[in-house]
Amino acid sequence: MKAILFSLLTLLLFGAMRPPRKPAPPATLPLDGSFDNFQQVWQENTNDKIHRVSVPQTHRHVHIKCSVDSVGGTIKMTIYEGRNNKTLLATKTLAIQKQKGETRLTIDGQNPVRVQLRPDGFDTEFGQVRLHGDTLWVNHPDLVQINGGPAQAYRLLRCRLFTGWLQYPLPSKPDSTYFQNNLTMHDQGGMVTLNIPGAKYTAELTQLVYGQKIKLMKLAIYEMPMDSVDINSYSTSYTWTSPETKRIGINLRRIVSGWTLVEKGYLNRNTLNR
Repeated sequence: MKAILFSLLTLLLFGAMRPPRKPAPPATLPLDGSFDNFQQVWQENTNDKIHRVSVPQTHRHVHIKCSVDSVGGTIKMTIYEGRNNKTLLATKTLAIQKQKGETRLTIDGQNPVRVQLRPDGFDTEFGQVRLHGDTLWVNHPDLVQINGGPAQAYRLLRCRLFTGWLQYPLPSKPDSTYFQNNLTMHDQGGMVTLNIPGAKYTAELTQLVYGQKIKLMKLAIYEMPMDSVDINSYSTSYTWTSPETKRIGINLRRIVSGWTLVEKGYLNRNTLNR
C-alpha cells in the first residue's frame, strides 16, 4: 500500500512540475501565392468564336495576392483589377476559427462561414470561396462578387512566375541587336515591356484554352506599349506549348525571347553561372 501511495505522489509531483502544454498553432488554409482570372476573361471576351464562352454576365479581370501567416493563422488577401494590377480594389484579412466543433472562415473578423478541408484545398458553404488544386473560385460579397451566384463565380488560376529575356533590333539600326534580361512575368496574363528608347515592345505569357478543349501556354510579342495590349490585340509573333511546361522560347531571327519557370534548383539564364 505504501508503495502505491508513493508512486501516486511521485506522479502528482512530477506532473505538476511539467510545463503547461503550448496551445496548438492556429489553423490556416493552403492559400498562398497569386491567382488571376485572365483565362476566364479571355474566354468571355475573345473575338474568336471557336474559343469564346457565353455567360450571362462577363467577369472583371481580377488578380489576388495571398500571403499566409502560419503563426497567426491569417491570410492577407490583396485584390487588384486590370492588367498588371492596374487598380487596387481591396485588402482583406482571412482567418480560420474553430467554433462549436466546426471550422469557420472569417473575412476581416466578420460573417463566419463553414469550411470543409479537402486534400487539394477547401470548400466553403454556399461555394463562396473554394480552392481546388490550383484553381480558386471566389463569389463572396466581402471579396469579389458577381450577380448569378456560385455558378458564375470568379475562376482564378494560380500564377507561376517566369524569368526571361528579349532580343530586338534598335529602331534606328535595323541590323543591330538590343538585349534585355532579368525580366519576370507570370503565366496568367503577365506582361513586360522592353525598355528601348523610341521602341514599344511587349511580351505576354498566358494560359489559354483552344476551342474550349485544349489547354496551352502561349508566349506572344507585341509591337505596342504594354498599356495598349488587350484581349484581342494582334501580336507580331507568338508560340505555344503545354500548360505545365517550365521553359518556352521563340526565335524568329528578328525577335528572340526565352522564359524559364522560377523554381528552386531549376536552371535559368540568370542562375546558369552561379
